[in-house]
Amino acid sequence: MDTSAVVLRDQLRQAVEECSARGLVFAAKWAAEQLCSLSPTTLGFKLPASHASFAQESAQAALDAEEKDSVSLAKCLFDLREFDRAAYKLQKCNGPRAVFLRLYSQYLSRERRVGEAAPNSNKSAASDTALSAEESDRRRTAGEADRELLAIRDELETLDSDSSIDAFQLYLLGLVHKALGQRLRAQEALLRSVCAYEFNWSAWQLLETCVDTVQQPVEQLSAKVSGAGWMQHAFMAQLLVE
Repeated sequence: MDTSAVVLRDQLRQAVEECSARGLVFAAKWAAEQLCSLSPTTLGFKLPASHASFAQESAQAALDAEEKDSVSLAKCLFDLREFDRAAYKLQKCNGPRAVFLRLYSQYLSRERRVGEAAPNSNKSAASDTALSAEESDRRRTAGEADRELLAIRDELETLDSDSSIDAFQLYLLGLVHKALGQRLRAQEALLRSVCAYEFNWSAWQLLETCVDTVQQPVEQLSAKVSGAGWMQHAFMAQLLVE
């Protein structure tokens, strides 16, 4: 039995669990698909060196364990798309899973409100006055949403300055920077995320949207993710195909 294949299966199983626990359903699905595509006996080739499994400091792991019940309830609310309630339930929690789920819930709640406030192109306007009022409401909602994004960004950057940010929180920081139109800062956060933990496919996909292959040669990007284990090869293959 190829030990590298055994290690890879363990890493992918953990990726399914870690991504699912944070509501990153597409990343969890991708990891599960890769897991099920592996031969039950051996891969038949030697894998490149890969990162160790997602690890936490003992204090962070203890917080996650202590807050497990609250996080479980919040995750149920999250799955029901009750994002505001999920975030509220985690207000007093400080573990890394709880912090991620709270801030991610706030982010998704903001996205939903902005989507609901967007003008409906299929709806005919009754009058110029009605249009102006609708546009005013939309802009006000967008302004509130931007303040929410800035608050999420500031909290994540505080964690970063305290050296207590983890790979999933870095992914969320990249997501927020991207929503704020800060592409290069998003790229920087996402590169740090995938180098810290390579099995979050959502981070790789978001990174792809932050890359301008005209301004930034593929070779240069490849060098930046060279420490990200074997997942970098899947990413580079997709990037070249796109």
